[in-house]
Amino acid sequence: MPSFLKDVLCGWEVVYSAILVTNVISDGSSGSDTDLYMTYIFEWKHPDIEAGSSEAAELQTKHKAMAKMAVDNSIESIRRFVKDGVIH
Repeated sequence: MPSFLKDVLCGWEVVYSAILVTNVISDGSSGSDTDLYMTYIFEWKHPDIEAGSSEAAELQTKHKAMAKMAVDNSIESIRRFVKDGVIH
């Protein structure tokens, strides 16, 4: 669910099992209405996994791939929305 904060246009959190994903859209450096940044924050909670273990390293590799896919898919969707005139 979106939440509107001072100095942030919109932020939301999605929780999947042990994963918390927070996306924040904020003003870009130019201050222009069309200059926006989207920041992704991924938090994976695995209290049962020992830091530095081979299992932790395997999960980190898996999570990095998942995060890249999420970002790439979001960029593709946003570009499609702009092309289709859904957003400007």
